[in-house]
Amino acid sequence: MDTQTSETEYPKHRVVGERLTVVVDEGVSAMLVSLAGSPRKQGAYLSQLIRTAYGGREVAEQGLEYNSLQLTVMGLVGKSKEHDRRLAELEARDLD
Repeated sequence: MDTQTSETEYPKHRVVGERLTVVVDEGVSAMLVSLAGSPRKQGAYLSQLIRTAYGGREVAEQGLEYNSLQLTVMGLVGKSKEHDRRLAELEARDLD
């Protein structure tokens, strides 16, 4: 049995991924380290962040755009408040 590791094999604990070089605004690198928890966890944090954003984009492309839904809900809340105000006015008239 050969116990030597070839150059193309990686230890089981090492995660193999793609290398990415990016330029970010000043201070963003420190923010990323803080969000990730350590410099070694930056790649995993960015991977998860991008997967989440990409998944949200797919939902938006299916017609469930967040901003549109937010505006719809705000409109419904406004209508509900308007109806509550009108009801209160009518109830106040009945008491007079």
